Amino acid sequence: MAKTMIGKPWGATRYRTPEGVEVSLYRGPGNRARWYTDAGEQVGPEQRNVVPAIVYAYSQGWWDTTAPDWLNIGAIAEVRRNTTHRRARA
Repeated sequence: MAKTMIGKPWGATRYRTPEGVEVSLYRGPGNRARWYTDAGEQVGPEQRNVVPAIVYAYSQGWWDTTAPDWLNIGAIAEVRRNTTHRRARA
C-alpha cells in the first residue's frame, strides 16, 4: 500500500541512490522538500527547500539519472569537499 506523499513532484529529474533505489523530489507546504520512491516511501530527511535537498542527494552519492556521468562525478566530489554540516554527511 502506497504511503501519502507530501507535496507535488518538482521537476522530472530522478536520482538513484548507491543501493539502486530511484527517488523523485517533491516540494510541499512552505517549500519543504522530500525525496520519495515510486512506492511513496520517504528517503532521507526533509529539507528546507529544493537546493538543500539536491545538495543532500549529492552528499550521499546519489546519481542524477538525466545528467552526464562527468557532471554527477564532479557534483558529488564538489559537494563532499564543501559540505561541513553533520546532517548532510549522515
